[in-house]
Amino acid sequence: NILVTDGAMGTYFASLYDTKEPPEYCNIKDSKKIYDIHRQYIENGAKIIRTNTYACNTFTLNYGIEEVKESIKCACKIASEAAKGHEDIFNDMQKQVSDEYVVIAKTMIESGVDAIVFETFPDMDDIKEALKYIAEKGNIFVIVQFAVNQFGYSNSGLSAKKLISDALDCEY
Repeated sequence: NILVTDGAMGTYFASLYDTKEPPEYCNIKDSKKIYDIHRQYIENGAKIIRTNTYACNTFTLNYGIEEVKESIKCACKIASEAAKGHEDIFNDMQKQVSDEYVVIAKTMIESGVDAIVFETFPDMDDIKEALKYIAEKGNIFVIVQFAVNQFGYSNSGLSAKKLISDALDCEY
């Protein structure tokens, strides 16, 4: 079986709209743009829709934590409305301030995501507490994606083999 997901929201958003801002600003300010992109992915065969939350953190958006939480809630609602209950809703998280991960994961879970994706991480260090929290909260599917260079090493200096070993050894 092949499972089709949506694509690079930020890249597609930038190609449609002449803005230098990340699409996460639209979660609150102009949700129709995000909704329309989700619908286009679904209409073209995507069975998994990822929330527009890749850059939802205090650093990237220059928001306070409450505004970040509101943006996440809006992103989850937009994705859910666009999917109309027919597709799974996955959350998308990039490397961000580690203190925020548990708060962000909690907000995602409370907003009804089916899964959480930790994207482009150099190691497990910053996400262990969030993984523990998610494990304690029940049946939430988690994907951790690591980023390695052409030589097979992350920015933390870990080999792809070590990253996989660390992920498999994670007790959460």
